Amino acid sequence: MYFHSPTGSQALLFEDRDEFLARLLAVCGEAIGIRTGMAIEGFRSLKLHLQGHLVLRFDYVWSSGRQPLVLRLYQTACSPWARSDPPAAKARREFALLGWLARCGLPVPDPIWLDVQGIALDFPAVLLPAMPGHGFEDEAATPNEAMRATFKRLALAQARIHACHGNDWPGRGRLPTLPLDTVLTFLDDLVDELGDPLARGLLDEVIALRPNVEELDSVLVHGDFQLSNLRFQYGEVSAVLDWEAAVWADPRWDVASTRLSLGPVAEEYLATYEAARGCPLRQIRFWDALVATRAIALHRWHARQVSAIAEADHLAQIERWEQTAREALHHTRSS
Repeated sequence: MYFHSPTGSQALLFEDRDEFLARLLAVCGEAIGIRTGMAIEGFRSLKLHLQGHLVLRFDYVWSSGRQPLVLRLYQTACSPWARSDPPAAKARREFALLGWLARCGLPVPDPIWLDVQGIALDFPAVLLPAMPGHGFEDEAATPNEAMRATFKRLALAQARIHACHGNDWPGRGRLPTLPLDTVLTFLDDLVDELGDPLARGLLDEVIALRPNVEELDSVLVHGDFQLSNLRFQYGEVSAVLDWEAAVWADPRWDVASTRLSLGPVAEEYLATYEAARGCPLRQIRFWDALVATRAIALHRWHARQVSAIAEADHLAQIERWEQTAREALHHTRSS
């Protein structure tokens, strides 16, 4: 049984569709404690992420109601910051982190069920409630207008996450701490493997500036804090999704990654975040250069792993990342 993503990528789960639905039905029935009168209405959408986890959204229907659920299957052993990150470890981390964040009152899905060993569905899995709300694109008529309409809420949500006190989380040790030098070593090895002259040249300039950078105290970093991972409802952020890449790290790692996706509102976003946190993020342009260089390297690496990615279709994006990196490097050297 193949499920197809919008990009054309695919993942083989089961040869028999009925077998898969029967297993999924059993998982849902056990997880939410409903044993009779059950039927799955159907899958409403499907997305295969580049990192290799499959997300199924469906309605779970029983005699007295309907519960939208999301099932995440963790399939590959890599992360945006590590070449070796077992799927079971990813599932365990995200399950524990989401439960803690939900108890802290953040708008995240409170997980229902965890299968670390992949016994039920052949892959490590987490079952979650589907969160209310809509994507940022629905906040305005055009994508640019929607970005401008939502970036302040994005900044305030990120500041709130960074203010979480990790010492209150019993599972803190399960979440990796990501020092800057670890990131640079990972990227250095990746770029060597790629043999890409653009990424190599940019990374060498970033590494040369490293001795002048002082790291800030680590905070909870989402790792992929983009508008596409938020949901909005009634003028507020109703959900923050996709916590697989979360770590303890310098907050500028997260902020710069978000800025890279915001284009013309990146500076206003930074000002909103700094006001919410009550302190300036000094040397942010170094981190802008780092995350833009990282984006180029990871894109080139994923292009080799996933045949559905056509490099020619993304040249404009790579050029924008290169421009961001070069401007940020120039600013860092001049300051």
